[in-house]
Amino acid sequence: MGFRDLFPTLLAESDAAGLLTPEEAGRSFDATAHDHATYGYDAYQGRQFKFRGIREARYKYAWSPHDLEELYDLETDPQERINRAEDPALKAEKARLKTRLFDWMQAEGDALAFGGYHLPVGSYIDGRPAQEQHDHQQHLNPALKQ
Repeated sequence: MGFRDLFPTLLAESDAAGLLTPEEAGRSFDATAHDHATYGYDAYQGRQFKFRGIREARYKYAWSPHDLEELYDLETDPQERINRAEDPALKAEKARLKTRLFDWMQAEGDALAFGGYHLPVGSYIDGRPAQEQHDHQQHLNPALKQ
C-alpha cells in the first residue's frame, strides 16, 4: 500500500469507484483484511531517516537499513518508551515481525528490502554530510543577536 492507494480508498466509499482505469486504480485500504499496519519513513526535516515498521495489536517493530531496531510491547508500554528489541524474552517475536515486515517490503518492491548503500542516518537528503549543521544564528533578527 502506498499513497497511490489513498484515492481508490476514498472512491471505494462512493459510487465513483468504477471511474479509474486498472492502471490508476491501486488498492483500497478498505479492501485489505490485515491484522496489522505497515509504515515507512524516508526523511524527516530534510535529513536521512529511513525506517520501515509493522504494528499489530500488541507489538510494534521498526527497522532501519543501518541495523537500528525498535520493538515495543504496546500492552505493557503504550507510550513506546521502552525499546525491547534486545530483550531475549522477545527474540522470537522480533524475528516473526521482521519476517512479516520484509515480506511486505519485498512485495511492494521497496528498495530497502534488497540491500545496497544508504546514506548515514542524519545525512541531508541532498547529499551534504551529516556534520554540516544549519547555522540558526544567521536566520535570527539582527537586533536579537548578541
